Amino acid sequence: MGLQLMMVFGEIIVAMAATALGQALPGCQERCGDVNVPYPFGIGDGCYNHEWLNLSCNTRSTTPILRIFNSRFRVTNISLEGQVSILSRIGYACYDKSGSPLSDSYKPTFQLPKNAYTISSTLNKLTVVGCDSSGAIQWGDYATGCTSKCDKPDFVATANCSGFGCCQTSIPEEVKYYTSLNAGSFNNHTKVWSFSRCTFAFIVEADKFIFSRDYLRKTAREFFRLELPTAIDWTIGSKKCDRAKNKPGFACSGKSECYTPESIDYGYRCRCLEGYEGNPYIKDGCRDINECKNDTLHECISAKNCHNNEGSYSCSCPRGYHGDGRVGEGAEGCTPDQSHDDQSRLIKIVASVAIIVTVLLICSTWLYLEYKKRKLAELQHKFYVQNGGELLGKKLQERGASLETTRILKKPEELKKATDNYDKSRVIGRGGFGTVYRGTLDDGRTVAIKISKMGHPSLEGQFIVEKSQNEDYQKVINQFIVEVVVLSTINHRNVVKLLGCCLETQDPVLVYEFFSKGNLFNHIHDKSLRSEINWETRLMIATGTAKALSYLHSEASDSIIHGDVKSANILLDDDFTAKVIDFGSSRFVAPDLNQLVTTVQGTQGYLDPEYLQTQQLTKESDVYSFGVVLVELLTGKVANSFKVHGNEGTLVGDFLSSLEKNLFPNGFDEYINKENEEQLMKAAYLAKKCLSVKKNERPTMAAVITKLTEIQNGKREIDASTHELNPVETVSREIENDVGPSMPSPQELNPEETEYVFDNESTTSYP
Repeated sequence: MGLQLMMVFGEIIVAMAATALGQALPGCQERCGDVNVPYPFGIGDGCYNHEWLNLSCNTRSTTPILRIFNSRFRVTNISLEGQVSILSRIGYACYDKSGSPLSDSYKPTFQLPKNAYTISSTLNKLTVVGCDSSGAIQWGDYATGCTSKCDKPDFVATANCSGFGCCQTSIPEEVKYYTSLNAGSFNNHTKVWSFSRCTFAFIVEADKFIFSRDYLRKTAREFFRLELPTAIDWTIGSKKCDRAKNKPGFACSGKSECYTPESIDYGYRCRCLEGYEGNPYIKDGCRDINECKNDTLHECISAKNCHNNEGSYSCSCPRGYHGDGRVGEGAEGCTPDQSHDDQSRLIKIVASVAIIVTVLLICSTWLYLEYKKRKLAELQHKFYVQNGGELLGKKLQERGASLETTRILKKPEELKKATDNYDKSRVIGRGGFGTVYRGTLDDGRTVAIKISKMGHPSLEGQFIVEKSQNEDYQKVINQFIVEVVVLSTINHRNVVKLLGCCLETQDPVLVYEFFSKGNLFNHIHDKSLRSEINWETRLMIATGTAKALSYLHSEASDSIIHGDVKSANILLDDDFTAKVIDFGSSRFVAPDLNQLVTTVQGTQGYLDPEYLQTQQLTKESDVYSFGVVLVELLTGKVANSFKVHGNEGTLVGDFLSSLEKNLFPNGFDEYINKENEEQLMKAAYLAKKCLSVKKNERPTMAAVITKLTEIQNGKREIDASTHELNPVETVSREIENDVGPSMPSPQELNPEETEYVFDNESTTSYP
């Protein structure tokens, strides 16, 4: 019992020591997202040593962002050795095909307190990326830089910043900051525009940047996503140690010492004394190092002969030996006493035999494990090929993306671990596509894992060649490729974020960010959830959905037609922000992926009637489907079909009929506050425009956003000709005036490549 108590007490002491070696002052925030915040840095009053070390943590974004006080510099790491890693400020200059500069060029500056933060000349390199490029940093009247030229991408070597496509130069020690970071071109990229359209110049930590040939094709927005780190040296205050010691708030405490870095002639830092480790800025933060537990920290002949002391250690020889017990130059070591020579000889013989046997066992075990590893690698490569990995990689590369950045959960064991071996309690959705699980990654993130219908846990570890020849399976693979390519090339707050995919398992797997509130369909049609979304929330959801579709149609690098807009494909986060999902049926207006989508996955009740006649999917098809979702939000009724006065009917038909007969105000959802009737009627007539039978009479999604924003802000614009109309006619006239017809899509699908499939059971939380 006494021994158990001592062990428990020891664990408590270890935990207390770990806390002390932690980093923030008591009661202060220790982390912001995945970044530790050690004292003397701090977040909030009383948590930092000096005003220049005050940080802010923005928790309004999906991932908390740490910044240096009131600046825009985002911090990714803080080292007590004297460095802060921030995201690089990237200068860039981009050109069109004729060589004319684009208007969004950027020349950043370094604007942080000069007596607290300086650019590290030892850890950083000035780097320029581009094939007709030059870059320079300027400080005062001085400048330095490098140039990069190449006529063909074939001359550019990945991972080698040699001057072809990428160049680097050292940062002079005199450069503590810069007044501008310039990116330029010799011939405005006219000779290399087909594969390199921009020059990028930035200061980056040399050991954390690996050049890729793919960087040459990136746009400015895509290059910023690389999030390259810059190392910044920091000090406390502007006074050196001898003057700072006598001032209030001196940071060094306990078993620590003050020093001023040689490369910086102002301010000071603290470090633990030799034999101690921890945070020298916190009281009792420097704790004794037990050198005996780490063979690299002591010179004793073995750990058994090492004895830890406060701030140091001592060595001894085992029984039957004499000497100082140390190894190395000038050490005596341990010499056996005469009476132990024979015993030592026997011990050496036994030890030699044991070593030989151990080596043989290790070698045989290693050979066996290598064999198993090779067989597993072969199986995973078969899965990779079967699941369309080669085609997916090619399509991503054509859009400046990389397959390696999207691959996640590479082993079947990782997939099982994330889903608790496909536990039924983790299922959050089922449908014609397969099953969606709530998963947990190794880093603690909760995600949604979609496993296609073609796979089943009982088949895990098997490889069925016939699957690759199965037509239905190929449709699933093609939808998988389309969805990964679409979500890897777009980034919008109202589009669900694809975290990655898994190709080395029995069937392809998609991993999305997780939303605990599920989809809009359930919130509209489940009475226990419907009361959570009042009219203001529904209007916000409609606006967010419209922004996502407008982005896909008009702002994405390649215009995209979603193809299956419905309430079941709109997820809601904790703030009821809309997130559009399920891009397996999407179409690029630039049709290089369209040959993969041979079946359009429409849903009865949402599909454009013109599509049923022409078999051509357009942007206006998305507008029509959005109009059905808007009617669902207004009425709380199911879009597919329901009873109308005892007869089978459709939501759209009943809705339009009610508007024509001026009966619609009675059709609003009972959970909507009728005090908003004017807004509701404006929204209803906006839905009517979206549901126009002829596609060229429907508004664009940009026009829909404008009208929803006006409704949300209570804006009312009625000309003189509408004053004599009744309220319903007035709202109708406003919609007619404010939302004009949209133009047809510039490029539509080939009717011979498509076929309509109804999907009435898709009420899942994820695609």
